[in-house]
Amino acid sequence: MSKDSIEGEPTSGVQDGLFPERLVDGLPTMYCFETCPFCFKVKALLGSRGIEYSKVEVDPT
Repeated sequence: MSKDSIEGEPTSGVQDGLFPERLVDGLPTMYCFETCPFCFKVKALLGSRGIEYSKVEVDPT
């Protein structure tokens, strides 16, 4: 990736309307469910690093 693609203006997707607005808020979105052991690990890692994220609870049934 070039420096411009990371720090510059978005080059595609956002202008084209491909992504919902909530995915463009600058925060990663985590889709998880209550008893998922992988979700616990990711939440712990993000929390330990002080990384903010949007959380969407999913019903696995």
